[in-house]
Amino acid sequence: MMRLLVVSPPGTHRTIAARRLAMRLPAPGPETRHYYELAGLLEAYPDPYAHPVAPFRAPHYTVSAIGLVGCMGPRPMAFDRRGAACTAEGPRRFRPGEAHLAHGGILFLDELMEFRRSTLESLRYVLDDGGHYPARPVAVIATAMPCFCGHKGDTRVGARQCRCSVESLARYEARLTELAAILGLVRVDVTAPATFAEGNERIAGWSEGLPE
Repeated sequence: MMRLLVVSPPGTHRTIAARRLAMRLPAPGPETRHYYELAGLLEAYPDPYAHPVAPFRAPHYTVSAIGLVGCMGPRPMAFDRRGAACTAEGPRRFRPGEAHLAHGGILFLDELMEFRRSTLESLRYVLDDGGHYPARPVAVIATAMPCFCGHKGDTRVGARQCRCSVESLARYEARLTELAAILGLVRVDVTAPATFAEGNERIAGWSEGLPE
C-alpha cells in the first residue's frame, strides 16, 4: 500500500492530482460494490463499464473513527448475505467506513493537521492489521500546508511571504511529523502546482515515479 503525505502551499492542485491517480488504477471489483451497497451508497458507486475508475474517497477532517474505519465488532472472519460480520460471538451488524468505500482505490485525507489523533490511530490499526481488516485501499494520500499560514517555501511569482515565527514553525513541524508517523506516511514537499499533459493522465510533479 502506498502512503504519501503531500506538503505544499495552497493552490498546488493536490486534490486534482490525487483524483488523477485514481484514474490510473484498475476499475473497482465486486467487493467494493458490496461495501457501497451495505452503506446505502450504491448510486454513488463508479460504474466499472461507463467509468472504469477506482474509488476516490475524501472524508472531511471532522469524520469520526467509526465513520472512517467502520464498525464491525471483533475481527470478523466472513460476512453473511445481509452484511453481518460473522464473529466468534455470532453475527454482528456491519457498517462500512470510508476505508471500505476506498477499497481498491484512494483514501484521501485533506488537511491532515485537522484530523483528530484518535481517528488516525484507529485508521493505523486497521491498515496494519495484517489482513484481518476486510478492506484495503491501494493508496492513502494525506495533504498538509507547510506551515500555519501556508506560505513557507512558496516560490511562485506573487506568492505571499511566510509570517510564522521560528517557534510556531517548530511546533507545526513537530505536530505534522507526529501525525505522519502514526500512519507511516512518506513525506513529499511540493512548491509548484501539478501540471497535466493534455490528452493523457500523466501528472508532472509529485506523482512522477509512481507505478503505472
